[in-house]
Amino acid sequence: MKKFDNIFLYSAVIIPWAAAIGLSVFYLHATYIIGTFPTYAKPDPKDLSIYSFYGPIVYSFWIVLLLTFMPYLVAVIILIIEGLAKKYLVPILLAVLGEIVCLCITQTTMFDWFSD
Repeated sequence: MKKFDNIFLYSAVIIPWAAAIGLSVFYLHATYIIGTFPTYAKPDPKDLSIYSFYGPIVYSFWIVLLLTFMPYLVAVIILIIEGLAKKYLVPILLAVLGEIVCLCITQTTMFDWFSD
């Protein structure tokens, strides 16, 4: 694979995990400050003093995740067609697992609270 292909493949692994971990850390830090798990609009995430640090990071990773999902899917299909999927099985599986984790996070109160 070319250097660009390696960068694309490994960034596809890092981006979903960074989005999931960033949101989880923000949620747990907010829980520590508040003393209870935040729920929808209680409190508004933008009202917290830590939002100015976590907010841009979390938004950036989730936006990049949405923008890279389709190109990554196309790249995986091309790798499967060319027969290179076995060679890059670990990064592909880690990226797919990260995407599944992010999909599951969107169904939680943590994501509802942040997207408030």
